[in-house]
Amino acid sequence: MRHKSFYYTGKTYQNATYTEKYTRVSRWIKIDYTPTENARPFFRHDNKRYYLDDFLRTGSPWSAGIASEIKAADGETVILAGYEAEQYYKPLFVELDEAGEAARLYRYEGSETE
Repeated sequence: MRHKSFYYTGKTYQNATYTEKYTRVSRWIKIDYTPTENARPFFRHDNKRYYLDDFLRTGSPWSAGIASEIKAADGETVILAGYEAEQYYKPLFVELDEAGEAARLYRYEGSETE
């Protein structure tokens, strides 16, 4: 799979421009909603199980200043639904399909201030 880059450009509180880079690191992955005792929706990526409730929702009070919409050079726009709560420096972000049945992952690569 070819990794595709996406970007978000914003302004700091001092009005400096910064650009964040994200890389798509997965294809669409089916979310498992199998009903069992203590069932939590999850998907697998690189032999690891990711639970949906381990991703903090973008646009929430806990994610102030975190991008929720990123764009590729070809104009493709992605809405990020949440970010991995356990990683601080290069967290994974999740995109959900319209039906909520599949997820796609993006890795935050860093930002530059102009």
